[in-house]
Amino acid sequence: MAEKRSFNVVKDEVCVEIEEKKSIFLGYSKKVKSEDDIKLFLGALQNAHPTATNICYAYILGQNSSIMFASDETPDGSSGASIFEIIKKYKLTNTLVAVVRYFGGKELGRAGLAKIYGKVSAKTLDKADYYTMVECVVYEFRFTYNDFSKVSRYLQENEYPI
Repeated sequence: MAEKRSFNVVKDEVCVEIEEKKSIFLGYSKKVKSEDDIKLFLGALQNAHPTATNICYAYILGQNSSIMFASDETPDGSSGASIFEIIKKYKLTNTLVAVVRYFGGKELGRAGLAKIYGKVSAKTLDKADYYTMVECVVYEFRFTYNDFSKVSRYLQENEYPI
């Protein structure tokens, strides 16, 4: 039987909001196909939130998750890694998660920031819809009508879609 290779992708853009110790966190998830898509979306976020304290993000691209990146704008470097781990936990690719923070005046500390960025990312992905992409190849067969039942049975027994 052929090995089935599949991967999960978020369907549409999603946004959630969480308040933590007077700071506002906006989590976004988005389907992306390239680093150019990512740059465009992050540019749009920066334009939409010019007074935000920071925008941290992570993404995974490619059928085999061949491109992975996490960006941190927080001083302690805890946020991008937290976002990245959530994307991996949900087994997603071609997915970007960004978190916009408006500082509310109370420090959260390294552990607190890691926790809240993970929480916002998870809540964002919980709200998102997903679809599964299955890698496939199309073959064309030529055979006689008398062989149709044999070929059809073989394909079904080996779970090849017809």
